[in-house]
Amino acid sequence: MSLNYYYTDVACADVVMWDEDGVMYNDTQSIIFVTITVGMGEITGDNWLEFYARMAVVEKLLGWKSIPPERVKEHIGLRTNVNYESRAKWMKRWIGYELDDIIRKVQRECEPQKS
Repeated sequence: MSLNYYYTDVACADVVMWDEDGVMYNDTQSIIFVTITVGMGEITGDNWLEFYARMAVVEKLLGWKSIPPERVKEHIGLRTNVNYESRAKWMKRWIGYELDDIIRKVQRECEPQKS
């Protein structure tokens, strides 16, 4: 399934999302794609802080470059075709990923070396 985005409700989208040459900013592209990761298909005035917080958690977990909260706020009105995931479900998914990753790493480190 493709990721579709809609920006007609983003205030000053021509300034916020594209440079003077009409090229989409890298952080705008990142925000669009991170909607999948954070389980939120739209940024609104009511949820932009939750969107940012989830994104910041994922950035820390994966070591990604941080996007400032002001940039997320500037993208209020951006929508994608990503379904909303409750905070509890999202946290369970990400904590599960991290726990599984830690278990795999420790198992590899603790397995006897085969010669």
